[in-house]
Amino acid sequence: MPRSLTVHQAKLVLPERTVTGDVVVEDGVITEVAPRATRVVGDAIDGRGLCLLPGLVDTQVRLDSVEDIALIAGEMLAGGITSFVGVRAATDAEGLHREMAALASSCPLNFGLYVRVNVDGTNAVAAALGADRAFGVWIDGDQLDEAEPVFERATGLVVVDHRDVARLRDRWHLFDAPPTPADLPRFYDIDTCVDGARRVLELAARHGTRTHLLHLSTAEELLLLPENDRVTATVRPHHLFADASLYDSLGTRAVCIPPLRGPRHAEALWQAMEHGRIWLTSGHFPASVEAKDIPLPSTHPGWPTAEWMLPLLLDAHHQGRCSLSDIASWTASTPAERLGLPRKGRIEPGYDGDLVLVDLERQGTIGQDRPIRTVAGWSPWHGRTLTGWPVRTIIGGETAWAHGEVHAIQGRPLQPATV
Repeated sequence: MPRSLTVHQAKLVLPERTVTGDVVVEDGVITEVAPRATRVVGDAIDGRGLCLLPGLVDTQVRLDSVEDIALIAGEMLAGGITSFVGVRAATDAEGLHREMAALASSCPLNFGLYVRVNVDGTNAVAAALGADRAFGVWIDGDQLDEAEPVFERATGLVVVDHRDVARLRDRWHLFDAPPTPADLPRFYDIDTCVDGARRVLELAARHGTRTHLLHLSTAEELLLLPENDRVTATVRPHHLFADASLYDSLGTRAVCIPPLRGPRHAEALWQAMEHGRIWLTSGHFPASVEAKDIPLPSTHPGWPTAEWMLPLLLDAHHQGRCSLSDIASWTASTPAERLGLPRKGRIEPGYDGDLVLVDLERQGTIGQDRPIRTVAGWSPWHGRTLTGWPVRTIIGGETAWAHGEVHAIQGRPLQPATV
């Protein structure tokens, strides 16, 4: 039976509890979750000693080109990601159609895209807002001054890279010489993040627009978030599992936007996740060694993160920082709900058979016995030993990745819904 399988006697991370049992997937959909399945269909997978989580739904992946997905899919699957929403260059419905068609021919994961909006003119705004297959319109920080027409007219989600670019330009006078990586938190300071977030939130409140803030990095930004479902926000692994001490050891490879901060910010972000205020996204942008190992300000800010986000979380669980239910919520059920994907993010009958099987006890050191797969060729966490690693990623009832090998399957376009 195609797109069907049965996982036997795994630890199942269900929405309300964690139990040992079986999961049956038929024709891509979960049909049974039980202590013992009443029947076995498709491939039989022995889950004894392993844990089954819902497949990760990643709400922010950057693509240098749509064709990149064929190169980076392996590292995303190795990290348990089964669905993602990315951004490329499309600014209208026609461009979005071309990018989606390219992904449909080469992407083994379920996929969706945001559309970029050019705020320079009414026609450009209308073109972006008219791309109805997009999961939202994406605004870069250098467009905030002219962004009000987007917030005024948008009926869907507005996704904002909310750094205050004008403030950043004004702060270059702080440096008599080109800045070093360690200068970045002082140059791209807390107020740059807070000022940008405040401007975005004022627009969102004025027009009642559904708004999403990308990559929070400070405790102060969290204080601005309103207590309503119209505004959401995410954090990336950079700001939970790394800090400014990496500038000394990694140099320009530690450069990311926003920059790395101190421990108090990471703790505040952890607590915000624990209270359900934000969720986790990879922000995967696999900049190569060559693009990282050049001086500022030309250093590429991207980090490869997709293949280590889940292992980092599993290791945090091993250390007692979070529960398995927390991980499932932060990476699967909450982002699926926020994106309006009613059949993603949970292990329940009627949900899609997107799953990741993990070994909670397996230890591995990144870059040593756990080889680096990313096309970037490096890892911000090189040399870190983690406990808990994915062993199999399943998409729609088909094994997409197992034990280091990518299987030839085809992902499906995600369908945005009104939420």
